Amino acid sequence: MNRESLEQLVERDPGDSAFGELADLLLDQGEVDRALRVCLAGLSANPGFHQGRLTLAKIFQSAGYLPFAIRELEQLERALPETKSISKLLERLAPDRVRPAGLQQDEPLVTKQQTIAEQEFDLGDLEGLEDS
Repeated sequence: MNRESLEQLVERDPGDSAFGELADLLLDQGEVDRALRVCLAGLSANPGFHQGRLTLAKIFQSAGYLPFAIRELEQLERALPETKSISKLLERLAPDRVRPAGLQQDEPLVTKQQTIAEQEFDLGDLEGLEDS
């Protein structure tokens, strides 16, 4: 679908699953701020759309907000515990994550923050997440 068609769909219904594709396209075209706005509006209307959450993680990573990208991936990990690629990506993004004593399984891990330059990962590893 082309950009114009995606924009029309998302304008009519911000929670339409097309918001993820539009945000991803905007990110690829360097429109990080607009991609963020589209993705946040889409997730506000459709919070269970996992591909949109992945796109939001990509946007945060691209903008240099690694802790926010990690938080989004941790939410995906809780929602899709059987998807091992999420855990593997989180291990690469934040290898120093530890589970403090008494922390419940569904609570986020404490993360030692690293810069983007210190990371070697590709959020593209999670493409096709909705197929899981």
